[in-house]
Amino acid sequence: MKNRYYTNYIILSILFFLFLFSFSVYNLSQKHKQGTEKAILSFNRIKNSITTLYLSGNDFSSPPFKSSINDFFTSDRSLQSLVIYGNNGKIEYLNIKNPLILSRKPVFTDDFITKPEYKFNKFLFNFYTSSIIIPGNNNLIIETVYEVLGYDEISDLIKIAIIALLIYIILTSSFLLFVPYKKKKSKPENRCNEEEKNETVIKPEALPEPLPQVENNTNTTINYTHLTKEINGPVKTVIENTPPTFIPINIPLEEEPAPTTDDSILIKVDQKTGLANSEYFSPKLNNELNKAASNDIDLSLLILLVSSDDSYKIKVFYDNLSLLLRKFFMPQMSFSLSDKNKIAIIIPDKSVEESISKTDEFIGRLKNISGIENIYAGISSRNSRIISAERLIKEAEGALSKAVSGTEHVVAFKSDPEKYREMIAKQNPI
Repeated sequence: MKNRYYTNYIILSILFFLFLFSFSVYNLSQKHKQGTEKAILSFNRIKNSITTLYLSGNDFSSPPFKSSINDFFTSDRSLQSLVIYGNNGKIEYLNIKNPLILSRKPVFTDDFITKPEYKFNKFLFNFYTSSIIIPGNNNLIIETVYEVLGYDEISDLIKIAIIALLIYIILTSSFLLFVPYKKKKSKPENRCNEEEKNETVIKPEALPEPLPQVENNTNTTINYTHLTKEINGPVKTVIENTPPTFIPINIPLEEEPAPTTDDSILIKVDQKTGLANSEYFSPKLNNELNKAASNDIDLSLLILLVSSDDSYKIKVFYDNLSLLLRKFFMPQMSFSLSDKNKIAIIIPDKSVEESISKTDEFIGRLKNISGIENIYAGISSRNSRIISAERLIKEAEGALSKAVSGTEHVVAFKSDPEKYREMIAKQNPI
């Protein structure tokens, strides 16, 4: 029996260390992957912001540019350096937050700044570079270094490993204290005569004393596994052991039959353009109209049309659209329509006059950045009316048609609530 105990102990110890090693490697790789993805997203945001600021007439020494870059360094701890230079090698902007990543610091003179040379652990840091195409100017090159795996993540993993090892030591100590006690008990029996020896041989087989020991060892294994899962959080085996009866009663299936609230409409947004697909437009507009009517507030609808044969300008337009949409309008309120280069934007709690002012500024920024002059807008609002989404879309489309055919690039449909109610009453007599 003692040999069986030791064999089980050795097997469990091997399994424990294999699990601890696999868990550590897996978590390190996951944290490295998450840090890399986060760094790529941040790098793209910086590149788009620099392009937008530069095209808006802000040079690298202007306060808006410095403020924007400082915000990136303040909000993102993983950003370690940012260097911008032209094709001729001239440094336009340089900011090194962590000098430890440099093998040699840049040299500053009155006329020239040398490029920094890097030396860092490639598992902890990633280097990103990309060119920025500026119309009418030489291309700029941007270089950044991100910390994708910080010492905080590594220290957290070490803490978990230490806790797991402490639990293992406690369980091992309990096991070792238990086994010698049985050995001491067996020594007097070995000194007995042959008859007593025969009795001692018969007694362990007749009495179920060893069985509680095996169960105790099994319980030790279960407690150990349970504690490990609590420390490590949910693991794949927990999901696999979940009874299949729980699958059909998850939350999405309960919410799916009654999509009447805003939370039940799951809108997927294109991260590059900031636009949601057209299939979400009508349900979202109906939902927002119902909320506006319930709260007795206004709501406007903006439909935008972009007309240009220059594919490069169209690309610049959509590359900067996401940033400007977040600046001027609410997230998840902008939709691409089935018509090419046509966009719908829902503007809650804004009258048609307020929407016109915001749209003028929005279109002005778009024209300045993309170089596209033919950007048209049609606007309509609820204006204290109980109105359907189809009717509001029709009014905004009509205003857009007048903008395209007229001299004004922004045209709004201004409704008369009294006349509208009279018209509805005539169409639906009691």
